[in-house]
Amino acid sequence: MESSIVISGTFSLIFIIVSFIIGLKIILGYKKRKERTYLYIGFVWILISGSWYASAISFLIALFTNGSGLQFHPEIYFLIGNSLVPVGQILWLIVTTDFFAKEKQILIVGTYCVFAVIEESFLIYGILVDPGAIGTLVSPVDVEYEALTILWASINLIIFIIPGFLLGETLLSSDNKEHHLKGKYLILAFILFGLGSILDALSFIPVWFLPITRIILISSSICYYVGFILPKWMRRFLKEVETPSSRASSF
Repeated sequence: MESSIVISGTFSLIFIIVSFIIGLKIILGYKKRKERTYLYIGFVWILISGSWYASAISFLIALFTNGSGLQFHPEIYFLIGNSLVPVGQILWLIVTTDFFAKEKQILIVGTYCVFAVIEESFLIYGILVDPGAIGTLVSPVDVEYEALTILWASINLIIFIIPGFLLGETLLSSDNKEHHLKGKYLILAFILFGLGSILDALSFIPVWFLPITRIILISSSICYYVGFILPKWMRRFLKEVETPSSRASSF
């Protein structure tokens, strides 16, 4: 197996493992806080990371078979890599509109659902009729998507990042030091995720740069976690530096 395939597949695998753990830890926060928000944002990260599941799964299959992975079954690759993101986006829009656009929640989520139905219909058509309309698997772990698929992905990336920035800015403007710190990490998480996603999609980047793009994505996972579930050691540090009169309840 070529070194580029091993590098790309390995770091895809690391990224989805980290993302799944991060998402699961946030979901488990629901047991403590009894707020549905933690269920949603945990599943959001697991589902939004779905674009890399296909690469990781294909890599694992390639390791234990003839090295081709899902290359001769592109429809399965495309199904795994593209079907989960719209579900994550719906949950994400529900969460974020709860915070700053509750009165327009039905309109915003409903509009995206229409978009998601169109996107998933295109995906189903491509899988059943013409996988080439979606893209071409150039190796077991890498795909060159067609223009329309890239357009869907770009729109989804924008829809994911903009509410994330708005939520981060809302927390950043708070006088509560925990909220303020969470806002910084959330904004950083979406900057890193956007940057990592764009770099990862570029077909002309050298093989040696692939680990860097995945490390950026892994870093975005960690920042996302801190932005919602501030670690205990950070909470303790903040309590030590703030005066008793300025302490506030956590988010």
